[in-house]
Parts: sequence; structure tokens; C-alpha cells
Amino acid sequence: MSFEYLPHTADKKIHAKGNNLAEAFGEGALAVYNTIVKIKEIKPTKEKTIKVKSESKEALLYDFIDELLYIIDTEKFIGSKVKEVKLENNKITITFKGDDYTNYDHLGDVKAMTYSEMEIKEKEIIFVVDV
Repeated sequence: MSFEYLPHTADKKIHAKGNNLAEAFGEGALAVYNTIVKIKEIKPTKEKTIKVKSESKEALLYDFIDELLYIIDTEKFIGSKVKEVKLENNKITITFKGDDYTNYDHLGDVKAMTYSEMEIKEKEIIFVVDV
């Protein structure tokens, strides 16, 4: 995994890296999932493809993480591995392998994505989620 949690006073600050920006988005998603359950324990029994398009890279990151949280709440799906990811023209298509998160020990909740302290670079992202 190529993500880490940075110090933050109240919320969860995530720094994710990849060989390109698409991979960094995928690693950021895994960091969010890992906040909820230990993703190393998840058995990849299901696949889920998510598509999000936005007006800017910042809006895309926000909307992408927001969509992950929506799917966790409505479908109980949580990813443990990125199978495939494509990012171009502020549109991401990503396929995760994962499972129903209720089958695993619950570590905590992620309430929402924020624009707070967001940084997007060529091969890495930093963002904060409200926990």
C-alpha cells in the first residue's frame, strides 16, 4: 500500500502516492476503506466499478471519495484492492475487489469528504476526511 495517515487534530488526513495520479486516487480510496476496516483482512469476493466525472481535479477527488462513502452506506461494499483504474479529463473509472464490510471488525466511520488541506500533484494526493 502506498498511503499514510498524516497528523491532524480531529480528522483523518491521508497522503496517497502512485506511479501516476490515477494510482494515487486508488491508493487514497484504499486509505479511506482502511479507516473503516482492516483492508488486509478483506476477502475479495465481489467487484465494484465506480465512475465519476467532475469539473476539476479537486472536485473529482471530492466527488470520488464522496461516492465511495455513499456506496459503503447503501451497498455495504468496501474495497481491498484496486483491479483497474483509469483517469483522464477529470473522469475516473475504477474497479475494486472487495466484500461486504459488515463481515469484518468495524474500526470507525468516515462521515464525509472535505476540501480542507487538499493537494493534488502529478503522482500524489493529500486530503482530509471527517471521522
